[in-house]
Parts: sequence; C-alpha cells; structure tokens
Amino acid sequence: MSKILLTGALITTVVVIVLASRLWAAPLPQSSWAHVTLAPLGSAAFSPQASATATATPLSVQALAPIKRITVTPPLNGMVITLTTTADVSGWATDLDGRVHFNVPNIHGGSYQGQTYYGALQFDLSVVPPGSTISYAALELVGLDNSRLGQANTWQLQLLDPAIDDEWSELTFDLLHKADTEVSILYNGEASTLAPNGITLFPFNVKALTILQQHLGAGKVSFRLDGPAPPKNSLFTWESGHSHQADASRSIILSMAVIPPTTSADILPSTPIFAIVTSTPTPKNVITLAAMAAEATRSAKTIGTSTPVPENWVTPVIVTIQPTPVNTATAIFREKEVTAQAFLYGSATATPFNVWTATPTSAPVSQPYLPVSTPSPSPTATATPIFVRLQGEVATPWTPPSPTLTPTPVFIPPELVGQIAFLSNRSGGPEPLSRPLIYVIDPDGSNLAVLTGRAIYDAAIARDRFSADQRFRVFVKDALRFDHQQVPALYFYDYLYNAEEQITHFGLGLAWDPVWSPTHDQIAFVSNDSSDDEIWVINRDGSQPRQVTESNEAYNAREIGKDTFIPEVNGHPSWSPDGSRIVFWSNRTGNRQLWIMNADGSNLYSLSTTNHDDWDPVWIKYTDSARNH
Repeated sequence: MSKILLTGALITTVVVIVLASRLWAAPLPQSSWAHVTLAPLGSAAFSPQASATATATPLSVQALAPIKRITVTPPLNGMVITLTTTADVSGWATDLDGRVHFNVPNIHGGSYQGQTYYGALQFDLSVVPPGSTISYAALELVGLDNSRLGQANTWQLQLLDPAIDDEWSELTFDLLHKADTEVSILYNGEASTLAPNGITLFPFNVKALTILQQHLGAGKVSFRLDGPAPPKNSLFTWESGHSHQADASRSIILSMAVIPPTTSADILPSTPIFAIVTSTPTPKNVITLAAMAAEATRSAKTIGTSTPVPENWVTPVIVTIQPTPVNTATAIFREKEVTAQAFLYGSATATPFNVWTATPTSAPVSQPYLPVSTPSPSPTATATPIFVRLQGEVATPWTPPSPTLTPTPVFIPPELVGQIAFLSNRSGGPEPLSRPLIYVIDPDGSNLAVLTGRAIYDAAIARDRFSADQRFRVFVKDALRFDHQQVPALYFYDYLYNAEEQITHFGLGLAWDPVWSPTHDQIAFVSNDSSDDEIWVINRDGSQPRQVTESNEAYNAREIGKDTFIPEVNGHPSWSPDGSRIVFWSNRTGNRQLWIMNADGSNLYSLSTTNHDDWDPVWIKYTDSARNH
C-alpha cells in the first residue's frame, strides 16, 4: 500500500503569538517580523513610551521556502491523520506578566534574563475515531529564531492532564505552570537543528501513545512546551506557519498513524475501510482561486501529485448510541417506543459500513438497553475542611494547596462571601512563590484563615470577570493601535446578543487584569497609560475612564537609575460585594501588600501587616461558578 499523508484531514488553523510588552532587552533579529515593545529588565510596569521598538522586517523568499516535513507510512488497515492548532488555543506564556498570549505568530520556549517562557498548544482530536489505536505520533515545529539560544538545549513536550482542557481559554501562566503532567516527550535531535527552517521533532514513546489514545474520547489534548529554566539563558522561537508571510508547510502539526477500532480484514483485506476526506471549500473570490491554483502547482512540482483516493474510501459519519436506561421501566418504555416507530414508519434502514458508533464507556454497544442494577451504598469519606482559622499571621507548618486545577463547576461556600482571598509567601517553605498558600481575611484584617485547596480561589477569580447576572464577560484581546501595533485592550462579550465590543482605546497605554463591578456596568482594571501600572475604572461603553491610584512620582524620579530602584506597581483589582470599594496589591512599601480603597481612590488603607509578599487578591462576592463560555 502506498504511503498516504492525509492532508485532507488537516485542521487548518492559525497559531498566533501575542507579544508581551517588556519582552526583550535588545532588538529582535531580522528573522523575526513581529513588533516587540522593549523595556528595562526587572521593570514591573509595561512602559512602551520609554522603550525602543524592533522594526518589523519581512522574511526573505528563501527563508519562506516550503519545509519538507516528516513522511509517515500509514499502518496496515489504518491511515495517517495530520492536525494543526487553532489561533485561539495556541500561544506562549511567561512569568513576566503572568498571562498566556494566544493569537500571535510565534511560539517561545525556554528562559531569558531570568524569565520563564512556555509554549501552550491544544489540538482538536474529534476527527480521530474514539477507540482507535495510535501506532505513531509526533509533534513537529519549524524553527524561526535561535539568536537567544544558549548552551542548555533540553526541551520537553509535556502532555497535560485533561483537567486543564476546559480551562484553556482562561489559561494563565500560573495555571499552565502548575498543570499536572501525564507524560514528558523529549526533543529528538541535535542542538544544531534548532535553527531557522529546522524541524524540531517530539516523537511519542509507547507510554505517550497509550496516554494520547485515552484523550481520544475527550476530543482534545493539551501540551506545554518546556525549555531550559532560569538561571540558564537559552530561549528558542518556532513558527506557527499561519502568518501572512508563511504557508501551511510551516505550521505546527501533530501527525498520527491511526488504526480505527473496526478493521477492514473481514471486508477488504489489506486495505483501509475508510479515511477522512475533507472537501476543499469554494474560493471566496478570484484572487483566492488564483492563489489556490498557484499553491497546487507549487505543491505538485515540489512534493508530487496526490495519490488517487481508493474507491472504498468514504467520508465517515459519527453517530452516538443512546445511553443505558437507568431502570427497567425506562428500558421497557424504549422497547415499546421502537416497536411503535417500526409500525408507523417501517423498519430502520441498515447502517452503512462507513458509520462509526461512538460508544460511551458506561453503555456497551452489544447491550444498549440493558437495565442497570441498583449500586450498593458506598462508604462516605470524611469531608476535608475548606479553610483553617489561624491564631497568628502565618500558617504553620507550611502545607501548600494541591496544584489540581479548578473543577467545573465550583460553588463557593456562603461563609466565604465578603472575605478577601489572596496569595502569600508569608509561610515560607520550599516553594513559597511557585506554590504559595491561599489565605482569606475579612476587610478589617480579622479572621485570618488559610484555604486547604485553591479550587475556590480559582473559581472566584474566574467569576470576577462576569457581570452579576453573567450576561457580560470582560476579557483582554489585542486591538490595533494608532501606530499600527497590536496591543492588549479590554473587550466585553454580550451573551444575550452574542456580540463583543471594545472598551478601552488608549493612545499608548495597555490594559489588563479586568474585573466587573457587581452593582454597576463598570470595570476595574490595570493600565500603564500614565507610564506606571495604575488601577483604573471605566464604564462598559468605554466612557469616563479614570485613574484611581497614584504612584509616588517624586520617589520614582529620585530613585530611578539606581541599582536598588524598584518601580511602584499596582495590580489585580477586585470589587467589594456592594461595589463601593476595591482591593488590590501594590509594592509601594517595598513588598507586595494588599490595599483597600473606595471606588474613587479615596480612604486608602493597607490590609497587610507582615514583611512578606501578599498579592493577587479577590474579594469573594458570589457563590455560583462562572458560566462555561
């Protein structure tokens, strides 16, 4: 059987990487075409006004020559499926700003000047029949920029626990960093191949293939791309293949040799029973048609013409069997219902050979209507306390919360409403910053407690982005600025009309960390439009933007330039339940501390009393979980 690479099964998408402000301390080389805002190392504020800008330089025609990808031989009675990622679920993250940047053109992995960079990739597996056997799989990336590549060249692809799959659209650096890893896949190649136009290959071993198969039923798989960690200085950049200057041959692809759950040995020996065939969409206009014709000609000259599709290859249809009845009465009713349908409409048409049946694990195909017996009572586990009250200011001994991601949905206990949850390193321990404890405290500084897990905290953070009735959600998305750069701005989504609208329109400033007021159509957020990271409040329609915190400009002017200088930063606001006050963190005293003020910035006071760091507060005000959007 000839080698067939099913490019028709490729899910064509765009992986774009949003650039973090303050990314590099030197201009990017000409091999990278993205605009990057530069800022001094260690600055906690996004300050494009005081930084240099790397000029965008298009890649040469030679650099954009098609890449010769790895050829995979289809297994006996099987096929090869090649997947790419989509723009909204692929990107990179850094602890420099704590965010994950989707919808941008490059993937970064490794470390640079003390900062960690992760690649974040998610693939849609819904085109692969559940129950298939995967005999080969590998992730391929095309190199773009090795100008920051150091001596340490160890890269790993982490296949993540499926608990993170549904959290992907709200991903943060912290969630990505703490995500549970099911298996690690090592980079297979020499350091010399980490170069522009080089192929970086992550081949799956037997354990990785087994785990990947388990993800077929969920329809998704998520990866984190790890590189050398600080203090090593080694960072590499790959292409997405979906910029306006590149073609699909430069995409990030996941190739799999798949044997479907039903073999063709009983029907057509030694030939596959089916393959996934995707029709080419009708071109939107003449220009698109001409481009497709030119691409087809180029592909025929460089790769060769496609192998004709065998007659027995058809487009599959996926059907789902009905769930197992919960009791005997339901089973009898369904049996009578089927009998009635046959009497009225005739017997059902036989299922075509190309139809796959998606079988849930709880309902065998051979016995779809078998009544389920009543399960025996199971022992009840002792409930884990939600929080532990403290006598002093520190939880001892140090017991970090579980890194398990927030389950969906999470309902917040009513007794926590009105309290402020926050991260802190005050308890010390081996990992006080990467796995800090989560404390809760009353707004007057009383009733300090430590949470026994982080699920409630993460749920409160997610809920803060929605209006009280959850009709609106505020989020950050790149917007085109007057200087033709794409920069982070605030948007809201209206679930009633299924529409989104831009909120902020700053000249040079960026906007991030938005939270919705529980009582008004207002959003609190962080912006550097005044050259410092300050808390702002704005109406949903974009009117009346107002800065409500004020950095110590006299101190900044006096201390800037000194080795000991740390710029003042204010961040992560959260509204009180009545919408009258805002809690946030600030380093104005030297450490990150919690501060509370009125919504107009008046009556400011500190909530922290230790010399340690307290940060990222959320004022708990809802008991319901955020809607799944």
